[in-house]
Amino acid sequence: MTRIRTQLSRWLASRAETKSRNIRRELRDHARLEHRAAAAADKRARGLRLYAAWLAAHPQTDPQTDPQTDAWIHAAANEIRLERKVA
Repeated sequence: MTRIRTQLSRWLASRAETKSRNIRRELRDHARLEHRAAAAADKRARGLRLYAAWLAAHPQTDPQTDPQTDAWIHAAANEIRLERKVA
């Protein structure tokens, strides 16, 4: 009888450890996803702030037709691509 109780308690302890490990893993993964989303939002906000500052410094140009603006946008896009490759 004691042997059965011991095995049962081992099994219960093992099951509890497995459940808690799974819960910790899920929480960790969720936190990582939230961090990635926040980092992406920060990166986008930073880019939009830079773009707004650039437009404020060059109010006479039309962003739709100005080739200089087009070159700046392509350079910024290339820089973002490089950041993604590094990360």
